[in-house]
Amino acid sequence: MGGARTENWLSLSLPNMYEFTFPMGIDVIDKYKYFGAMNINHVLGRPDVMERMAKLGQNIVDALQADTEEERTRYRGDDRGVCPVCHENILTVGYGGNKVECPVCGIASDLV
Repeated sequence: MGGARTENWLSLSLPNMYEFTFPMGIDVIDKYKYFGAMNINHVLGRPDVMERMAKLGQNIVDALQADTEEERTRYRGDDRGVCPVCHENILTVGYGGNKVECPVCGIASDLV
């Protein structure tokens, strides 16, 4: 996901994409947000980003070749996020302030 100049422009991009992948049982094993693709230079001119994309591709291959379900679905990305399932940083705090839920994947818990 990339191209926006700041992170707030991407805050709902991946969660919106998950609306299509989660119902199909597609697991999130890695993600990367690339900022400012159009105002710096082309991504091909950024060796650091190209190396990260190679790692992302290898993470996909490793997941596809995994021997166990646990290893196949293990998250391999650098940014773990707040949610342990989808690894996004969006949380909904319920009425009363002690119930919290991830609006992307639905995992819920109590704040203690």
